[in-house]
Amino acid sequence: MKQLIIYSRYLLKSGESKVSFLGTEEVCDGRAETLTECVKTFAERHGIVLNGRLCGLGSDGAAVMIGKKSGVATRLKHEVSEIMVSHHCVAHRLALAVGQAANSVPYIKKFNDTLDNLFRFYEYSPVRSSALKTIQATMENPVLRPKQAKAVRWLSHENACSTLRQILPSVIVSLHREASERNDPKACGLSKFVEDWRFIATLLMMCDILPHLAALSRYFQKSSLDFHGVGNQIQTTLAVLDARLMIPGDHFQGAAEYIESLRNNGFSFHFRGQQDLDEFKQKIHDKFIVAVSNNIKDRFPDTAVLDSFSVFSPELIPDLPLCDILDTHGEDEIQVLVDHYKGVVDEEETAKEWKCFLPTLHTRRTSLKIDDVLKDAVL
Repeated sequence: MKQLIIYSRYLLKSGESKVSFLGTEEVCDGRAETLTECVKTFAERHGIVLNGRLCGLGSDGAAVMIGKKSGVATRLKHEVSEIMVSHHCVAHRLALAVGQAANSVPYIKKFNDTLDNLFRFYEYSPVRSSALKTIQATMENPVLRPKQAKAVRWLSHENACSTLRQILPSVIVSLHREASERNDPKACGLSKFVEDWRFIATLLMMCDILPHLAALSRYFQKSSLDFHGVGNQIQTTLAVLDARLMIPGDHFQGAAEYIESLRNNGFSFHFRGQQDLDEFKQKIHDKFIVAVSNNIKDRFPDTAVLDSFSVFSPELIPDLPLCDILDTHGEDEIQVLVDHYKGVVDEEETAKEWKCFLPTLHTRRTSLKIDDVLKDAVL
């Protein structure tokens, strides 16, 4: 038995938008036909009118949900509301893009598996955790345990890598002791992989790259996400990634010095210096960044209807006299929206309303927020 979780976002009479958890429905299978009927039956049972009023469907990227031929979104659009726009959660898309990029570089995949194994090694053993804590106090490392890096939550990867960078010396010592004193085969395997300059170079690389991807993910998870900003934030992130191809981040630039400092403190690394790092940059560093960039581009294609809603964003109103923009600004975007919502809106009336509403946006462009625009439009 499977369950379908249903949320709803709707407008109040005040013009404010609200998100509510509606409930969970048990379904006998995960087929698109079954899920579609479940949504329709649930709405009918609770007196929710979908016909002609369902404006959008947000979901994960499963084919059963967003399949172009017979996915749930396609079925609802044809059977319930032609104006509906299907949208794959942007935060989930980003996680999939980065995850797919990581899996395309074999060493990055091993690195991520090791992060998970390190977390489990200490998380499920109070004895190991206690011993690590003692070592950290002796070495004056921060008293922290390895964090979990979840496959579809790249915010957790940033935290996991940042934490491990701070406590890496104590973790290496701990693994050595667990392997030698307790003959722990897991500790032995982890120690061999972690005490390798490539692992450290990857860790430092991730500490340079992941904060930018995490910032993008946080932006996507804002409660009042303005869709016109999605494209801008994506382009900014892509520009940063391109820059990192030319000039690596501070952590990676300091990799040689960091590894040498560990060697000077008794840790054993077979490391040839900058020669190894140059090869690493070409084969792993740059390859991963290019894969991330390409996957983000592939998973965030232009969406004309959603992008056209940017016409209502006050911050995009040109800082020009109203007379210079009244007859031209937003014409293309409004036309896209009219074409999509034909049968619901009148093209001529919509054009008139836009001409009447634009002066309000222009006058209040420096103080008005997108939520305020929504309220003014409704009221």
